[in-house]
Amino acid sequence: MAVGSGIATQLVYKPETTYGVAPSLASGIESLEIRSETLEMQKTTVQGQGLHAGGYYDRARRRVLTNYDVQGGWVMDLQTRAIGTLIQYMVGSFGYTLATPTQVGVSGIYK
Repeated sequence: MAVGSGIATQLVYKPETTYGVAPSLASGIESLEIRSETLEMQKTTVQGQGLHAGGYYDRARRRVLTNYDVQGGWVMDLQTRAIGTLIQYMVGSFGYTLATPTQVGVSGIYK
């Protein structure tokens, strides 16, 4: 049952395996419990304005949606599991070989 007050808010995401291709939502969906969000979707459209006889208005068939963009952010508590995946999406990819701590010499310092 859905709660209309916003108490049951969560942010759901799924990684994209191929750039520019929307992933299937069948499995592998991740979710984050968030406190608040300011996300806003913006659509970019292009309107063709060719001249034609008797035309006072732009033709509706020449209006094309070219891009979606989302701007904003969200506030959440630091999660205790799968934080690496979230950091990867914030900063880009990271090398999996360096994801395991390796000691630098015998200094007790790890990278």
